[in-house]
Amino acid sequence: MSLFLGSGDRNGTGPKCEMCRTMIYGEETVVETQKQAIYVRHNPFEAQLIEQKSGYRCKSCGREYCKDCLEKKAPANAYGGKSCPRCGGLFEIMHG
Repeated sequence: MSLFLGSGDRNGTGPKCEMCRTMIYGEETVVETQKQAIYVRHNPFEAQLIEQKSGYRCKSCGREYCKDCLEKKAPANAYGGKSCPRCGGLFEIMHG
């Protein structure tokens, strides 16, 4: 199973999660790669793993995190989502 999603490069120079330091990917890349996992490789489990590497950027400080780390480690906010672990700001999904 390949989790290389195509954005960034194979040397790992794309954006990385501030917590776990794994590569993170923009919404469009995640969606296209999930489609390949489901329709070409017939692997819904791979599609779920890909979702966890969706990138989110703090609107206040600009730090970037993967969905997996935010779900597991980031503090909750008053709106029912997660707050930036560093500054308490809100998140937006990364694009690309």
